[in-house]
Amino acid sequence: MAERSTILTGLIHQAKANSRLDPLKGLACAKEALERAERIGDDEARIDALNAAAWCYETRTEYNSASASAIEALNIAREISDRMRCGECLLVLGVVRAGMMQFTEALTYLKESIDVFTDLNDAPGLASAYNNIGMIHQQLANFPSALEAYLSALRINEALGDQRSIGVNVGNVSNIYYYLGDMDRSFEYDQRSLDLARSSNNTYGTAHALEAIATHFKARGDYEEAIRSLDQALEIFTALGEKRYAAATHIKLGSVCELQGLARKAKDQYTTAAVLAESIKRHDLHAQALLCHGALLASGKAPSSSITIIERALEIARIHNLDHIVVEALGQISQAYSRVKEYEKAYTTLKEYSELKDGMYTLDRQRAVAEMQSRFDVERAEREGEVLRLKNAHLEELMEVRSQELASMAMRLVSKNAFLQRLRKEISAHSEQHPELREAVKDVLHAITSDLRDDNEWVRFEEKFEHLHQDFLTKLSQTYPKLTPTELKVCAMLKINLSNKEIAGLLSVSLRNVESHRYSIRKKLGLASDVNLTSVLIRH
Repeated sequence: MAERSTILTGLIHQAKANSRLDPLKGLACAKEALERAERIGDDEARIDALNAAAWCYETRTEYNSASASAIEALNIAREISDRMRCGECLLVLGVVRAGMMQFTEALTYLKESIDVFTDLNDAPGLASAYNNIGMIHQQLANFPSALEAYLSALRINEALGDQRSIGVNVGNVSNIYYYLGDMDRSFEYDQRSLDLARSSNNTYGTAHALEAIATHFKARGDYEEAIRSLDQALEIFTALGEKRYAAATHIKLGSVCELQGLARKAKDQYTTAAVLAESIKRHDLHAQALLCHGALLASGKAPSSSITIIERALEIARIHNLDHIVVEALGQISQAYSRVKEYEKAYTTLKEYSELKDGMYTLDRQRAVAEMQSRFDVERAEREGEVLRLKNAHLEELMEVRSQELASMAMRLVSKNAFLQRLRKEISAHSEQHPELREAVKDVLHAITSDLRDDNEWVRFEEKFEHLHQDFLTKLSQTYPKLTPTELKVCAMLKINLSNKEIAGLLSVSLRNVESHRYSIRKKLGLASDVNLTSVLIRH
């Protein structure tokens, strides 16, 4: 039995130790430990094995399995009245629920764990719970609450003298000050994080702190210091054999070299990053490095040489469903095709870029609204006495998000139409100089003109507009029935405070045409010459 107990203890230790570094190996140890614990009826070992398995599942983002393991462990801990293990189970469940985007439940579990750890005077448990609460509030953009939680964790770890955990907490506090726009304090905490990592011989911590400090130098325009910090970080990652982090650092170095105007050095950094990323099958970094390299060449004297590289980045991004890189690559390659006068390809890729961008923007907005809803739920649970005020604040915030979404959609349409108009003008001018090309480019010109006149985009815009400003156009047309459909469109754009130039771009008409519409609208609304039309429509 003594030998079996030693084996069991060792398996649980290995499961916990590998939960982050090698979760599959950790999971195998946890399952074997659980089988042994069940055979001998050791409930404490069962709880520990289930918790270790939950951490392994959480690392692999298998949240349902993680949740099931942690709940089973919590039920056993409650049955045998093991308060310490109850606290650990609640902590695991809080982290897992956060991964599932169930933030209200996550905070409930973590606050329960704080009560348990406080009763037991378990300082490490308290620090971990506060740190995870900070991470949830950070994800929800509740930065003051996140800062409060991170500072609580920091104070506890400082009292414990846990240098490694202090370094993590300091880095988290730095991030929050960065988000809050307090760059001086953010830099101060990053410097402290670096000092702590170096004093405790934490090589990973040192390298990551150096990268954070490089970000500050880059923002200040101190490129030499940024490169010095990144070079030191790269040296550490290379010595550790961490090709993933080394590749990412090469990309960062390339971006700083670009800002310095050192195109050749930037190209070398991006090329090295691409080779490293490909060797370890990090497809995201590989595609990003190629895209940076291609964009660098596209902005230079030989844009044609960039196309092959950007096409390769696009291919990798498509194969591995890296949607943000796909969109970025399409935007870059559309411009590259235009520079080398491959107008049909420029038009085709621009069209795909616009469609994907719209789709991704919608998903991003849905995610933002979902997070906002979660934030609202969290605040309501914490301050039940202020529910009405929070509801109003939530609705105002939601309105602001949707207003920004509508304005951004309009700006994207303006940008796309402006590009298409430039493209049409370039093709027309080129065909005038080379009459033999007129027949070849006729279809492309026709497609561009059709796209500029396409009402589908206006319909999508109108749907979003009506969702935000309910019945505005309906009521306006009923009150002023002489307004034409085009004038109603102009009214909608003035309502969201677009300029004459932006409206002209959106409608593909001249500025004089927009001014004429405005004059007609003023006349039909019966406005005096000293009354601001936009202000009237915004209040309407």
